[in-house]
Amino acid sequence: MKSQLIIISLSLMIAIPVLAQTLTLPELSTNQIESKQAAAVIQNKASEIKQHVLQQLQNTPNAMMKEAAKEPNQATFNIFPIETPLMSPGKFETRSIDLPQLPQPLFIIGSDELSKNWLKQHVEQLKQIKAIGFLVQAKNESDFKTIKSIADGLVIIPLSGNQLAVQWNIDHYPVLISRKAIEQ
Repeated sequence: MKSQLIIISLSLMIAIPVLAQTLTLPELSTNQIESKQAAAVIQNKASEIKQHVLQQLQNTPNAMMKEAAKEPNQATFNIFPIETPLMSPGKFETRSIDLPQLPQPLFIIGSDELSKNWLKQHVEQLKQIKAIGFLVQAKNESDFKTIKSIADGLVIIPLSGNQLAVQWNIDHYPVLISRKAIEQ
């Protein structure tokens, strides 16, 4: 369990800059994105979000550390079920986007059969592009472990995807988000 806590911590360290740089982008219009002023706004917003998340992590009670210090088979972390009511498994129409500041590709999946099959088909490509996965639906730890197994070493972060759904107007998964497109 200690190794899982380290993996989760490392995942958060990767996810914080990714989320900080991407979640506020759709608030801006195309005209704003083209201006230098908008670039400064994006950078400031990303910095604010990153600072807020880091502060929240620093203010987290020591309970998690005490939990990690226990024997591995005694530690318990109950983050399940993970639900994202604003998204469901299904077909997604490819959409062009312009996110040059996205540090690396992201993918959004659930633990459903469509997502598992999609991940199996794309795992090698996802590894090559060093994509980070967000698991937005899982009933239990067993679902998470199944996805981790299929992901074969890819970073998978379990979290509700409602914010992603709203910010990028995504109603179905699985999807891959790159600097140029959101696609299935």
